[in-house]
Amino acid sequence: MVGRDRRARRSEDGRLRNRGQKTEDRGRRVVVRSQKSGIRGHEAGVGRQTTEDGRRRTEDETEVRGQRPKAKPRKPKPLPSPTFPFSLLPFPFPRSFPPMPRPLISERAVLDAASAGKTELVVPPGALITALARDAAKAKGVRLMEEEPADSGSLPATVETKAAPPNTLALGCDHAGFAYKADLEKQAESLGWTITDVGTNSDQSVDYPDFAFAVARHVQRGTVRFGVMIDGVGVGSAMVANKLPGVRAALCPDVFSAYNARAHNDANVLTLGSRTMGIEACKRILAEFLTTAFEGGRHERRVDKIRDVEARFLPGS
Repeated sequence: MVGRDRRARRSEDGRLRNRGQKTEDRGRRVVVRSQKSGIRGHEAGVGRQTTEDGRRRTEDETEVRGQRPKAKPRKPKPLPSPTFPFSLLPFPFPRSFPPMPRPLISERAVLDAASAGKTELVVPPGALITALARDAAKAKGVRLMEEEPADSGSLPATVETKAAPPNTLALGCDHAGFAYKADLEKQAESLGWTITDVGTNSDQSVDYPDFAFAVARHVQRGTVRFGVMIDGVGVGSAMVANKLPGVRAALCPDVFSAYNARAHNDANVLTLGSRTMGIEACKRILAEFLTTAFEGGRHERRVDKIRDVEARFLPGS
């Protein structure tokens, strides 16, 4: 009898599967589930069978029991404010920047002074004089007179206040450029230049910003005329040196770049890369840089504009 009941149950399950349905045996209860809709039969209005009391639930009773509770509406989470993590920076960074009340002397101010018959124009301390204003003053014969600052803490009109001794050179390198430093020092001395060596003095690993800053600092203070820095490629040292006001560093991979940097850009710091240039090429580049003079003329106006941009971001501007 037991085997006969099992066979009858298997045949009944087979008929249900042939109709596109399948059954699940959960203890003593058989639940009919629709394969096509993927939901329970009592939720779709299909009757559900139980074997506990042999009673078949009605369609209405099944629908009531099969209703799902209404889901509560979720409140949207507020988005985080897009703030920059200033605390992660390795240096103090201001959250806001003060305005720049620096006076500006433009070409119009010079032309107005010339139209009024003035031969002198008083410039406030720390004022920014544009290149066009300087050209107009030269053409109209108007002299730009800088007013004496009220206190000694005011910035000078230019950062290049001290004339450097002629034929003086600050020479520096990191561990990658140490092998070239001695040869380049001899090259500069053969051209009549006095060398100030700022290191490094071995091929042990060091940080190039320290020595690039030392070279650029000598140029900025006016203790030397030019600076030369050798590292692996020359890019990083040029970036460091150009952070100092009054320093115009140029990476020159060839002789023509060295000529252009001096004749057109009035560069005062040369950076070289020992891993991208040979020693003989560096010697020729150094000789071109040290023997080429600034041409001035239209290039002086453009270099003045470089100074104007630099002066806008000086402290106290």
